[in-house]
Amino acid sequence: MTFRTKRIRSHKAPWINSDLKKGMRDRDAAKRKAFKSNDRCDWATYKKLRNSMNNRIKTAKASYFSKAFMQFAGNSRKTWQKINELTSRRKSNETVKEQKLNDAVIKNSSEL
Repeated sequence: MTFRTKRIRSHKAPWINSDLKKGMRDRDAAKRKAFKSNDRCDWATYKKLRNSMNNRIKTAKASYFSKAFMQFAGNSRKTWQKINELTSRRKSNETVKEQKLNDAVIKNSSEL
């Protein structure tokens, strides 16, 4: 048995709003339709939506970061706190406390 370390994002991307989520759903639906039909027109529609969504997401992300850093202009401590928050640079002390293996729960740290 091997253990893998997984990085779990503590929060969702704050620049993603409901309008962007709707666009993502439309893009994903267009991809599913293009995949099923394998029609060139459907693929072109999907690619157009994909490129549009990528640009909208990049713009929203840049705008969010710009506003976040303008808010703390001149205060380096607050700026670095924001950078660490946005990049998820927090020290996590979470460790595996138990493991379930074949309906048996292992809690002993030496066995883990």
